[in-house]
Amino acid sequence: MPADRPESAPSATYPPAARNRRMLVVDDDPKVRGLLKRVLRLEGHRVASAGSARRALEILGTDSFDLVLTDLMMPDMTGAGLYEEIARRWPSMSDRVLFFTGAALTQDQEAFFRRVGRVVLRKPFRLEEIREAIDSALAEAAPRPRVAARAD
Repeated sequence: MPADRPESAPSATYPPAARNRRMLVVDDDPKVRGLLKRVLRLEGHRVASAGSARRALEILGTDSFDLVLTDLMMPDMTGAGLYEEIARRWPSMSDRVLFFTGAALTQDQEAFFRRVGRVVLRKPFRLEEIREAIDSALAEAAPRPRVAARAD
């Protein structure tokens, strides 16, 4: 990547209608969180991040997002727990959550994903997989309520 390319520059290959979305990345691994944040910004999105599900809930309580991308396995609360709390507090947000994991799914987790019908990306994932999952989730999602969002 050229050193002079701005971090927030949109990718020429990403459809214009899908750019400039507000995303929240949730992962306890700072390397994964930082990588996803950079990639999504390069794709033209506005991105916030949280190192835990509890912090994500705090952020969601004050900001509005088009999509939440969350790791499944985190120490304080799993991504599934985060999803359940989002569905309880902000039901219209529950169809705007994507999961990713590097671990094999347990039977309980597989049953959870069948029940909620959400996408699970397997690490390591390719950029195209992220794009397709985001496009699909945004196409299926109900419009989000508009509130003023803080700048990062």
